[in-house]
Amino acid sequence: MPYTDTQPDDTLQELKLIWFEQVQDECRDLAEALSALEREALQPPLAEELYRIFHDLQGQAGLFGYSLLATVSARFCVYWRNHNGKIGPQQLPVVRAHIVAARSLLHRKLEGNGGPDGTAILAELDAVTKA
Repeated sequence: MPYTDTQPDDTLQELKLIWFEQVQDECRDLAEALSALEREALQPPLAEELYRIFHDLQGQAGLFGYSLLATVSARFCVYWRNHNGKIGPQQLPVVRAHIVAARSLLHRKLEGNGGPDGTAILAELDAVTKA
């Protein structure tokens, strides 16, 4: 095996950059799903795709230091499963809030737990989910 000067931290940073670039596509998919939600009830294939995106974010975001994004994504997955994957008008505010939160976190590149901003985001999601 050839020797390289690449350190493990360097490799993780490179992977993080690649992941972040790829997750931007998923962010666009979330925006499209939000548009579909606002036009009409979410059809089952689109609801499953939305779940897949959040499920992937849940697993990957924490690995790359975006623990708040992982938490938001995990909360969406739990909500989705609790409603058996059925997303209708009654669930729309909760789904919209999770999509907006995830997109905002990605746009702002908010790493870690987000500090006070992260606490506020989770409180907003809790309020919408319990409403």
